Amino acid sequence: STTLAAGTPLVHWMGLTSMIPIGIYCQNFQVGVPSLLEPLTKKRSFPLIFAVALTATFFMYSFLALAAVYFFGNDVDPSCNLNWRAYNLRPISLAVALFPAMDCVSVFPMNAIFLANNLMAVMLGEQWHAGGVSRRARVMWRLLCVVPPFAFALAFPSLAKALDFTGIVGILLPFIVTPILHRASLRECHAHWGAEDFDRAERRAGFATSFSKPSCVVCLAFSGTALLIFCVICGALYGF
Repeated sequence: STTLAAGTPLVHWMGLTSMIPIGIYCQNFQVGVPSLLEPLTKKRSFPLIFAVALTATFFMYSFLALAAVYFFGNDVDPSCNLNWRAYNLRPISLAVALFPAMDCVSVFPMNAIFLANNLMAVMLGEQWHAGGVSRRARVMWRLLCVVPPFAFALAFPSLAKALDFTGIVGILLPFIVTPILHRASLRECHAHWGAEDFDRAERRAGFATSFSKPSCVVCLAFSGTALLIFCVICGALYGF
């Protein structure tokens, strides 16, 4: 294993266009913040809770990546669990190799239902909120969300290529969509409650931070747009 890793360069700069989107994507939870906040009794503790969670997952992912590169070097697979296929104990190698697939199988139905419910809420409006959508219609909307991923998986069976492409979505959601939602919701809240009263209440509740300032939100959106353009251009030139 040491011999394999000996010829591995310390940094492969072109790999950044794959690593950054995927690294952002695996830490992406912004769209679920309202649902994650709801069960918290002490909601003002959310910055500490999310900071600890993100820090923990960052170090776990980093340790896994460093360990894989240290042992396998240039022979590490894009999906590093596949490097375990030659492990002596067959049950362990099979469990590690199948874990990502089983993980996706377990969470995919929840994501499909979540997406379908959001689409129905947006497209059907009051009919959805009033509970007036029939069972057949709900099933059709959920199938609409389920079929495209399976179709693309059949057309592009490489998990590494799929991750390279879906990582782009990881840039869109937190760095572009989230700032737009923040700006739109802030404008709506100012119009409804008044700018001064709302800002005062937000500060009193502990939700106003330096990161939520309009200038910071705009900077985040512009930097996210630049990062997205960079990754898309490099992906188009060198292949996703």
